Amino acid sequence: MNRNTTPSAFDPGWWASGLIFGLLVGGIVALFTAPISGKPLRTKIKQRFSFLDRDLRDRAEHLMLPDRVGQSLLDGQAAARKRLENGALAK
Repeated sequence: MNRNTTPSAFDPGWWASGLIFGLLVGGIVALFTAPISGKPLRTKIKQRFSFLDRDLRDRAEHLMLPDRVGQSLLDGQAAARKRLENGALAK
């Protein structure tokens, strides 16, 4: 007879069921304690995410813009390609 009938603390089944139970309880508590009702809350969340999206895009553009040295290198590469295409450097 197996006396150890209590589940182990590291049993994946217990962890998964505890996670699901916690998500359900947390969702129910969030629904009843939300400071704003449905549509205004969704509108506020959309505005917040659109602001974050614009902010991230602006930061990404700022990081992608080359400095003067980088721009000079890009211009030089473009000029070299153009000369190669025109056959000025080809023998």
